[in-house]
Amino acid sequence: MYGRDLDEGGAYRLGLAFGTYLREGSVAVGRDGRRSSPSLASAVVEGLRDSGVDVLDVGMVPTPALYYSVRRLGAKGGVMITASHNPPEWNGFKLVGEGARPIAMGLGLEAVRELVDKAQPSGSLGSIRRTEILDDYVGFLSSLVNLSAGVGVGVDASNGVASLAAPRALRDIGCLVEVINGNIDGDFPGHPPEPLPEYLGELSRLVVERGLHFGVAFDGDGDRAVFVDDRGRVLTGDQSLALLASYYVQKNPGATVVFDASSSMAVREVVESLGGKAIETRVGSAFIKRAMAEQGAILGGERSGHLYFSELGGMDDAIFAALRMAELASTVGVLSELVDALPRYESASVSVECLDEKKYEVVMAVASKLEPLADSISKIDGVKAYFGGAWVLVRASNTQPLVRITAEGKTKQEATRLLDVALEALREVGCG
Repeated sequence: MYGRDLDEGGAYRLGLAFGTYLREGSVAVGRDGRRSSPSLASAVVEGLRDSGVDVLDVGMVPTPALYYSVRRLGAKGGVMITASHNPPEWNGFKLVGEGARPIAMGLGLEAVRELVDKAQPSGSLGSIRRTEILDDYVGFLSSLVNLSAGVGVGVDASNGVASLAAPRALRDIGCLVEVINGNIDGDFPGHPPEPLPEYLGELSRLVVERGLHFGVAFDGDGDRAVFVDDRGRVLTGDQSLALLASYYVQKNPGATVVFDASSSMAVREVVESLGGKAIETRVGSAFIKRAMAEQGAILGGERSGHLYFSELGGMDDAIFAALRMAELASTVGVLSELVDALPRYESASVSVECLDEKKYEVVMAVASKLEPLADSISKIDGVKAYFGGAWVLVRASNTQPLVRITAEGKTKQEATRLLDVALEALREVGCG
């Protein structure tokens, strides 16, 4: 939380550490619309310059535009000041390296963390240059998409920075766009910056009442998209992935699609039914991006609503996801018909508090409990136990002191039963 766990002094040390880690070149710095973001961004910039690297200040932008700026400007790395979907009083940093590759645990973040308390000013002050990137970014995205017919789109920008680019990009490709919660406000007065179904009633009503083709809601920094079909139904992230996967694989026969371990079996079924290759990997941006690069995948996605595109270098971009969904809608007219044609599964999920230092050990203990009961198990991410045509996934959160459980089956009762089996195993090993 800003002012308690994070302040400008910490932001300066992060900038100094990251610049020391990179050692040379330039770093693009962007920020979201939170009240604390301008001062934190200034402190990061000061730390980066004191490390000797040059700064490209791209200002207030969606996170995908920051990724784009790193690639477009040939920067050595990038820092986005944002707390993404978290409450207004929170803030934080997203770090990427050259080519906007993720800086995460196991991919350089541990080295940056070690330098936070050790790095010293280099004695050589880096330069700073204000760089406008939004026009270039919007133009690039728009150039990749062609509509075959007009499309009406409702946009809920969640009072976040997606409003800087999403409505413009959609209009540029020929969409009729209606926007709600479009003014940037770090207090997020419309609804919290996480586009959960319970917050999207206004968007659903807008789509149905105005006869729009679909709606899209963004999180606070514009890297997650949650879609609403023409009947006002909120789609899960894996449903959106399955729709786009069907479109991509039909246009690119034999293509590979990457999905996370918590996504529905529907994704694999859709991809493989069209002759494509479906690859399951760990939950988390760094793992999806790495798998896409290794497998030469054309598309990737997570149940959470992150969607990744090969034409963007494997980056996740919610604004581009909205453009591609508009392109899909322009070819079929009625998006809900495609949704209804997807394989049907029911899911249930819960998160259980568990200490960071204990959560991975707990998950492995749960694995030993589930293995004798299941038909088979996978340990791609935590433990995923299969029971006939159903499964339950138990995994440690990548970012919080939580163990997350997701179950899926043909019926809600089946999914709930497996969720209860996993919860009981969790209790038996001393958590939950």
